[in-house]
Amino acid sequence: MNGYQFQADAYRKYLEQNPNEENKEYMERIIKVNEFLAVCTKEDIEELYNSSAFNEISKAYVKKAMQNLGFKKKEVEAVQDEIKWLHDTIGAGMIVND
Repeated sequence: MNGYQFQADAYRKYLEQNPNEENKEYMERIIKVNEFLAVCTKEDIEELYNSSAFNEISKAYVKKAMQNLGFKKKEVEAVQDEIKWLHDTIGAGMIVND
């Protein structure tokens, strides 16, 4: 069992014990995603990232972190541009293993 399966099982158990949970749909979505990830290899997950599905999310996290740390707007924009270029030119496996 890996962490993804453990999390899916924990949510499933919670829903079994709390069938009237108001966030049931959300929790079922978490279960579904974690069950999928549980059978993925490291390479599969890298390919998911390479699909560009997460580009905007990762850029938003970097932007927020830089804003929180007081970087100037021009610096944030420069890093955003660099991240866009990296997403377009280097695969996740290469970045992770660099």
